[in-house]
Amino acid sequence: MDLLDRIANAEALRAQDLKTVTAALKPLVASLTPEQQRRIPAFLGLPQPTAEIWRFEEEN
Repeated sequence: MDLLDRIANAEALRAQDLKTVTAALKPLVASLTPEQQRRIPAFLGLPQPTAEIWRFEEEN
């Protein structure tokens, strides 16, 4: 149980640090263009959303 306590404490600290970082980044992200905002996941090493890839023209 001691190990689980240590893991829980470490995760709580990581969560608090992540909240601090996201709070600091909000003004920066708000100042970016939509195109720059779409690049954020790739910059962070996350997969890109695919919604933009699958655009089809409407059929008449």
